[in-house]
Amino acid sequence: MQIFFISDWLMIISYFVGWSIIQLLVALSINKLDDKYFNPDNFWLKTRKGELTFYRDVLKIKKWKHYLPDGARASKKGFRKKNLSSFQTDYLETFIFETGKAEIMHWLQIVPFFIFGLWSPPFVVWIMLAYALIVNLPCIITQRYNRPRLVKIYKAKGKQSFKGSISKSEEKKCKIKIIKNGPYIVSGNIPLTEKIITPKDNGYVYTQGEEYEDKETYSLCRCGKTKTPPYCDGSHVEAHFNGVERASEEKYHKRAAVLEGPDLDLLDDDRCAYARFCHRDAGNVWELTLMSDNPELKKEAIIGAYQCPTGRLIAREKDGFEIDPVHPPSIEILQDPEKNVSCGIFVKGGIALEGSDGFIYETRNRYTLCRCGESIIKPFCDASHINYRFRDDK
Repeated sequence: MQIFFISDWLMIISYFVGWSIIQLLVALSINKLDDKYFNPDNFWLKTRKGELTFYRDVLKIKKWKHYLPDGARASKKGFRKKNLSSFQTDYLETFIFETGKAEIMHWLQIVPFFIFGLWSPPFVVWIMLAYALIVNLPCIITQRYNRPRLVKIYKAKGKQSFKGSISKSEEKKCKIKIIKNGPYIVSGNIPLTEKIITPKDNGYVYTQGEEYEDKETYSLCRCGKTKTPPYCDGSHVEAHFNGVERASEEKYHKRAAVLEGPDLDLLDDDRCAYARFCHRDAGNVWELTLMSDNPELKKEAIIGAYQCPTGRLIAREKDGFEIDPVHPPSIEILQDPEKNVSCGIFVKGGIALEGSDGFIYETRNRYTLCRCGESIIKPFCDASHINYRFRDDK
C-alpha cells in the first residue's frame, strides 16, 4: 500500500539505490553468519529427488549457467565459483558452503521487493517482484545444481561429513619435496605401488605390478641411476646429477589450450609422458572431442582424458564443469613393457609438490614426475624415457 508520494524521477532513482542497498545489507549479514547455516545437509539446502534432472533436462542449465556473472569478482576476498581450481578437501568444503551461502543470499534478496510499495503504485511492486525473480532465480538454480556434484567429489575423497569451516585436512600432510640435484622426499604415508601399462584391444589399461611397503616417509630416485629402484640410494652424488627444474610455474589453465567440440571441450597443456591412454578404440581423444555430439564418443573422450597420467588433458562440459574425478592420494611407479621402458612417477590425489627452491607447484589431481633424469621440463615427465630407453633394472 502506497504511503509516500514522490516525483517520478525520484521514484526511479530510488529503485536503483534501493536494490543496491538491499544487496549490500544482505551480503554483509550473510557473511557474519556461522558456517553451520550453510551446511549442505541442512533441510533448506538439501537436493530433492528429481531436482538435478529438472535443471538439466527441462531448464537446460548447461546451456546458460556459464553466462551468469561471478559476484566474487567484485571483492578481492570473494570466493570465486566459476571453475573448480583445486581438489583439496578443505577447498572443496569451502566451495560447497559458499554455494549454500550464495543460495540463501539470493533468496533473501528477493524478499524485500514489497518495500518499494511504500512509495510506488501497486503495478510497480509486481514489476519489482518480477525483477527480483529474474535476477536471483538463475543464480539460486545454479548453486543448487553445482552443490550436489561438489558433494559427490568431496565424498569420493573419503569425507562423509562436513566440519563447516576450513581446517587442516589429512592430505595437507601428504607432500613431495624435491631435493636440489637429489631425490623426491615423500611424506605423509602415501601408498606406493607399481602399475603396468598394458595393451588391450586398440587402447591401454593399467594392471597391477609390485606393491611396496607402507612408509611414513621415503625417497624416490630422480636421477635414474639408483640400484634400488624406485628408491634413492645416493647414486645422484656419484653421477653428478643435474636436476635443475625448468618446468613452467604457470598454473594449468594459463598453459592449456582449448579444443572446442560440439558437446565437449578439451583442455590440453601439451605435457606428454607417452602413456597412450588418450588412444581409444574409436579414435584418439582429440578426434573424439570433435565428435562429442555422439554420446558414446563423448564418453570415450572423457575416459581417455581422465586416464592421462600427466594431467595434460581435462574434458570440460559446455557449462564449464571440468570432469576430473578426484583420486585418493597415492603414487604409482609406471612400467611400459610394450615399449621396453620404465616410465615416470604417477602422482594422484592432490599431493603437494615443493620445488628445491621452496616454490610450491600448483596442486593437481594428476601429474607425472620424471625419474629417468633426462626430462627437459623437470620435475615433470616429458617422455624422455622413451628416447633414452630408460630401464630401472630392478
